Amino acid sequence: MPAWETTQLLLGLLVVPLIALHASGTRGTRELLGIEINYLFVLGAIWTDTGNVVRQYTLVVVVWLHVVVGLHIWLRVKPRYPKRVPLLSALALLLPTLSLLGFTQTRLSVRSLIGDTGAGDFIFSDWANADPAMRSFVIGLDRQIFGGFLVILVVVALLRLRSQVRGSIF
Repeated sequence: MPAWETTQLLLGLLVVPLIALHASGTRGTRELLGIEINYLFVLGAIWTDTGNVVRQYTLVVVVWLHVVVGLHIWLRVKPRYPKRVPLLSALALLLPTLSLLGFTQTRLSVRSLIGDTGAGDFIFSDWANADPAMRSFVIGLDRQIFGGFLVILVVVALLRLRSQVRGSIF
């Protein structure tokens, strides 16, 4: 397998565990706890936990690198691509940088709103009043998603190994 393909594959595989918390936290909270999720709720949940912040930054970088590698491989056979590489490279660096700077700027807004005005109590009041057992279940959903993802990866790896040994999956 070429290095670019390995890179593309690994970056793609990293997306699931990185996005599992975000997906389970938003959708799980809405569906299981009946709490309507809005942008401020999500930003508050991210910016009040350092682990969530690191995960969000990492997710943006991983997804962006996955996209850039894929676009490069696709476009490299196009006749005009070599001439446009400098401009596209600059855009490939600038776009996620500006995105992450904008995301970082939201921290100041969220922090001032939640920290200074006490709005955090209002924003998270439904969460605080939800059934503790269900809250714990929602919090653990990302680990369950990740565990299921690992099981699928192991099954696929075993099937590939079997097909290499026997010449057929079934």
